[in-house]
Amino acid sequence: MTQKHEKIPLKRQMLMKEELAEIKEMIKEMQKIKEETEYLFEVLPSWSQNDPEYQVKAIVNRALKLYSEDRIGLADYALESAGASVLTAYCSETYEKQQIIVTLFGIPLWYRQQSPNVILQPDVYPGNCWAFAGDKGFVTIKLASRIKPTAFTLDHIPKSVSPIGSINTAPRDFSIFGISDPADMTMNLLGKYTYDKNGSPIQTFLVQANPVRSYNIIRMNVDSNWGHPEYTCIYRLRVHGELVN
Repeated sequence: MTQKHEKIPLKRQMLMKEELAEIKEMIKEMQKIKEETEYLFEVLPSWSQNDPEYQVKAIVNRALKLYSEDRIGLADYALESAGASVLTAYCSETYEKQQIIVTLFGIPLWYRQQSPNVILQPDVYPGNCWAFAGDKGFVTIKLASRIKPTAFTLDHIPKSVSPIGSINTAPRDFSIFGISDPADMTMNLLGKYTYDKNGSPIQTFLVQANPVRSYNIIRMNVDSNWGHPEYTCIYRLRVHGELVN
């Protein structure tokens, strides 16, 4: 007797793919923890009795570097804790209407408006994003160091954890510019990209410009979102590159 296989609905297939991607990311994080633990066991016996503080600082610095490379293995020069900041004078206004409050089963998840600086922080969870009105906006970031940019990473929450069941507030089409001289704020296009709402929540885009100059200021222009009529949310923007001495 031939066994009939039930076809898995497309929506369920997409959810399964997202869950699989999250599991893969968890495995990567566990591998990093394993590597860091092995490193500690290697250096602990070799600590100098005369200068233990130096050894402690070395381990802390290594842990911080590993943290800054979280989940994708690339250092983030737009990380606020490393010294990056948003230039609010060159930034869209924060969306401030009460409709943006998010609740789940009657429990409020977000009452206040987040400042643009939240996109420079690693805490990505529902509601912890910066929102601007409409589907077009921009943000300008002073990097922690001058670099030659090589790639950018845009983070958003997956649909599976969204309280409204969709991520139509996510940026869709966007452009990245480099600014080398803050005196005149002349922008050089580094690339035009599209965030795939059906792809991984963390998406990395390579610099398209060639050759690439060094910059200490980056600007992101959002040209459209995935359909929300009132506002667009950015959860996190990372900037990767080669450090310039």
